[in-house]
Amino acid sequence: MRGWRAKLSEKPDEHPPGDSGGRHSRRKSSGRKAQGGKVLAWIAGLASSAVVAFIAAFATVLGTQAASPSPSPAAASGLASPRGDPLQVTLGNVTAEDDGSMAFPKPLILSAKDLADQMAAVNGSGSSGSQAWLADHDMAFAGRVDIQLVVQGNRRHLVRIINIKPVEHCSAPLDGTMFFAPGQGEDVSAQLYVDLDNPQVPAEYTKAWSVKRYPDYFGQYSISLGFGEQFTFQVAVSTSRQFCQFELDLTALDGGKTVTETVNDHGKPFRITPIPAGGGTIFSSYQVLYLDNEIARSVYPNITNTNPWIRVNSKKFSW
Repeated sequence: MRGWRAKLSEKPDEHPPGDSGGRHSRRKSSGRKAQGGKVLAWIAGLASSAVVAFIAAFATVLGTQAASPSPSPAAASGLASPRGDPLQVTLGNVTAEDDGSMAFPKPLILSAKDLADQMAAVNGSGSSGSQAWLADHDMAFAGRVDIQLVVQGNRRHLVRIINIKPVEHCSAPLDGTMFFAPGQGEDVSAQLYVDLDNPQVPAEYTKAWSVKRYPDYFGQYSISLGFGEQFTFQVAVSTSRQFCQFELDLTALDGGKTVTETVNDHGKPFRITPIPAGGGTIFSSYQVLYLDNEIARSVYPNITNTNPWIRVNSKKFSW
């Protein structure tokens, strides 16, 4: 991300990074039980047992309301408890990092029209037809993919999200076609970072306007959602060594039960392959290579082509 970044404390925030909505809690106890005990002791000291019974009942109602979201219109009308999964997960934007490098398993020789029409879809700006074209040709994001998850509570009681982790199947990197559009520096929009080269490591996280990553997000925080409450996760998934197809498992506590919900790319796994690393002609493994126009013109000043992507010789290009 371009521009300044504010320097933040090394100590984790009192609230986790991310959108508002829902209840954020640190993993340690808040001590509310002790406070509740003092209130009950005060009530017990009142002279009249009738007054004690009335106030105790009234305090119980207040305590329940304080621990639960405001009743929805559906709850107020006496409808049955919500059915289905305890969390309703909506897949938001799925985009390539920054300008958007991507790869395909087969060599693609595309016309200028195809380059203009189909490739716009990589960051969500293309039509539904171009999105389908990318899917039909097994497009994979290169280097990193940013996934937005909007999670909504679907129970009358609180549902607590305790983990997000990948379920991956990985193999050798793709070598058909690469569209290379390198980023202009590390951004700080992602909240969670998942490394498919080390999938067993808990997700790292960043805080607003800082590039520093902290370990084990869900070891520090949990997110509790009442009925209709929402929380948005920005998840950055990366690999530097292998081609991976993966889904994301969300684990939650629902009334004492542990429940896992799986998120994928509209019924298909997310796909990601590494950007080649090292010196020399690093893209020589690809049969076809296209460069973002700005990058191509900076490397080859004599280019006059105005297409958004310029095909170059993958055996001779180095970055």
